[in-house]
Amino acid sequence: MCVKSSGLQTLGCPRFGVNSVAATVRTEFYNVHPVFSDMHMTQPRAAAQDRDQQILSRLAKIEHKVDAIEQTNAFALRAEADKHNAEVVKIFGKSLRRAQVYLASDGFKSVQDIADHLGMKRQNVGTDLKALGREGLLELIDSQGHKDIWAKKPLDRSLRITRLLTDRFHLQENGLKKRTTKKTARKKVARNKLR
Repeated sequence: MCVKSSGLQTLGCPRFGVNSVAATVRTEFYNVHPVFSDMHMTQPRAAAQDRDQQILSRLAKIEHKVDAIEQTNAFALRAEADKHNAEVVKIFGKSLRRAQVYLASDGFKSVQDIADHLGMKRQNVGTDLKALGREGLLELIDSQGHKDIWAKKPLDRSLRITRLLTDRFHLQENGLKKRTTKKTARKKVARNKLR
């Protein structure tokens, strides 16, 4: 805010924090030379934008390198997929509930949401989530109050664990049981007769 006093113009300038003659001279200079006024105001803004762009560029490069590492790991894991899938089968055994809990862990649902979604008790779901976390298949990504959010690790995509479990336990990708139509039921009966 500008205040005139005894022929000099002084500023109560929050940018500099004081009323000063230097601020007065600067103001008078920029009032006389509007070109310099625009440059003076845009240079710090341009420098901040340039710095932000550099940071964003560095972050993009880091993200690209992380993606490349994940792809390399996925390729290495797939080379020995049979061995890893046997271990996954061993972890899940014949536990339909554990497979359903794993599939329903999408990174958005809390323990109670998963229990409601699958029609199970919260305690049973929590036990399976912790067991799968100890096995390294799930990770706790958020915990606010009593709402723990669990998600599959990138390993799921690399080893195609979701596909393995949906085929093995006849489940949908969200953990619910697949609905059988009359046609698929007939095929299943025909297959069992051939055996």
